[in-house]
Amino acid sequence: MKPQNGISVSVLRRTILFFVFVLLHFSWASAQEKKDIQIHFENDSVTVEKGSTFTNFLVIENKSSEEMTIQNIIPQEQYPGLLFYPKNDFTLGAGQSKNLPVKLIANVDFMKLRSNEIQFQVSYATPTATRTESASFFVAKGENKNIAIYTATYENFINPALPQSSILLTVENQGYSKRTVKIDLQSIPDGLEILPKQQTLSLEGLEKQTVEIKIAVRKQNTLYPEFNINAIVTDLLDNKIVGSNTLYLVILSHNRQIARGNEGVSGSNFAEMSYNENSSGFNFLQLRGNTAFRVTENLKSRFNIGADYYFEDGLYNVYDTWLELERKNTVLRLGNVNSSDYDYPVFGRGGKISTRFGNNNQVEVLALENNYNLYGTYFKQTEGSTMAGAKYTFGNAKSFNGKVSYLFDHDPRFNVDTQVANAVTSLFINEKHIIRTEVGVSNEKGLSNKDENTGASMGANYEGKIGKWDIQSFNSFATKSYAGIKRGSFSQINGSGTNFLLLSELLYNIRIRR
Repeated sequence: MKPQNGISVSVLRRTILFFVFVLLHFSWASAQEKKDIQIHFENDSVTVEKGSTFTNFLVIENKSSEEMTIQNIIPQEQYPGLLFYPKNDFTLGAGQSKNLPVKLIANVDFMKLRSNEIQFQVSYATPTATRTESASFFVAKGENKNIAIYTATYENFINPALPQSSILLTVENQGYSKRTVKIDLQSIPDGLEILPKQQTLSLEGLEKQTVEIKIAVRKQNTLYPEFNINAIVTDLLDNKIVGSNTLYLVILSHNRQIARGNEGVSGSNFAEMSYNENSSGFNFLQLRGNTAFRVTENLKSRFNIGADYYFEDGLYNVYDTWLELERKNTVLRLGNVNSSDYDYPVFGRGGKISTRFGNNNQVEVLALENNYNLYGTYFKQTEGSTMAGAKYTFGNAKSFNGKVSYLFDHDPRFNVDTQVANAVTSLFINEKHIIRTEVGVSNEKGLSNKDENTGASMGANYEGKIGKWDIQSFNSFATKSYAGIKRGSFSQINGSGTNFLLLSELLYNIRIRR
C-alpha cells in the first residue's frame, strides 16, 4: 500500500526510528553532562615561602541522588615536601560533601619544582560505574630571582709580565627555577683584553658555576694602579638585568704590591675610610660610602661615593660617585653612569633617566661623557667621547618581549661619529620552545677624511626541550666594520645532547678553507 504522496510505509518507519534514536542520544548526552560529583581545591592558588608549611583542602561534593565510595586519592607525582593527604576509603552519601586536608612543606626540592601545579587524581565508585577525576591548585613561590656574580677575593692581582692571567668568577642562581643567562664583561677604564667578554650559562635552581676568564694588560707602558671589570648578568628569558657587580683588579708594579691591607665593604648605608702605607712611599687614603634615604613621602634617594687621596703628590681621584632619585616608576641618576644592552660600552659621567609604564614597558634616555672618573687630578683629564642614547623594552615574560636601542657617540680624539642601533626579541612558542633573535646596524663616519663604514650583526638563539633532552643553540655573527661590542666576531654554542650545523657555520667554514 502506498500513501498518496508517494512515500512508502517502510521508509516512513525507518525515518521515525532514526529520529527516535537521535532524541535518545541527545537525552543520554545531556544526562552525561550533569556530573554526579564535583572535586576541587578550596584555594586555586597558594603563596608559599621556603621552609613554610601550608594546607589546602580538597573538596569533594556528591551531587547525585545515590551513595558513592571514594576509593583512592593519589598525587599526580611524588611531590617533595608532601606531608599528608587522605589515603583511606570512605563513603559519601547523596548530597553530602567533605573537606580533606592536603599538607605540604616548601623545602628546597619543592621550591625547585619546574611546574607550579599540584595535581591529585580521585577515583570513586557509584552503583553503576567507577570513574576518576582530577583536581589541582597552583603555588606562587616567593623567591629571589637575582643572579650573583663574584670572585673569591675582593681584589684580584694581575702580573703584567705574563701574557695572560686568569680569574675565576662564581655565578650563582639564587632562585629555584632553571635560568639561562648572558654575562657581559667590560674593562673600566679601557685597557684590558678580556676573553671571553660575553658568554652564556644555564643554571639549575640554586646552582653555582665557576667560570674562568683570561685577562691581558693591553697598555703595558701605562701605569694604572687598578682596573675594574663591570660584570652584568642578563636573563635571556625576558632580557632583564638580574645581576651585576664590579670586580676589582690590581696590576702589580714597583709601587703596588699584594700587601694591600683591609678589604672594602659593600652594600647600602655604610661608610669606610682606610689608610694604606707602603715602603715605596706610595701612601693613599681611601673613602667609600653609600646611603639611602627618603627625601619626601614619594621621593627616595641613594648616594654613593668613592675617592682616593695620594699623599706623596697631593693628588686625588673621585669615581663611582653618583646621586639617584626615584619617584614612583621613574629613576634619575646623576654622576657616574653606566648602562647595558646597547651592544656598545656605555659608562662615564653624566645623567640617565628611566621610567616604567604599562605592565612591562620601560624607556631609558642617557647623555654622558665617556670618562671613568667623575673628577680628579691623579689621572690626566682628557676629553672623552660624548654619548647620547635611548632604549625601549617591551612585552612580557610569557609570550613575546624585546628591546630596541640607539646610541650616538662623538669621539673628539679620532674625530669620528658612531651610531649603533640594536634590537632583540624573544618569542615563547610554549613552555618548551623559545626563540631569540638579535640584529644590529652601525655607521662610523670620519669627520676629517669624510670616510664611512657601515656594519651589521645578527644572532639567532634557540632553547627547547624534547622529551628528556634540553637543546640549546646560541649563534651570532658580526661584520668587521660593525661598531658594536661584537665587531668582527663569529660565535656558536650548541649543546645539551645535540649539535646543530647552521647555514652560517657552513658558509663560515667554506670561507676559511678558501
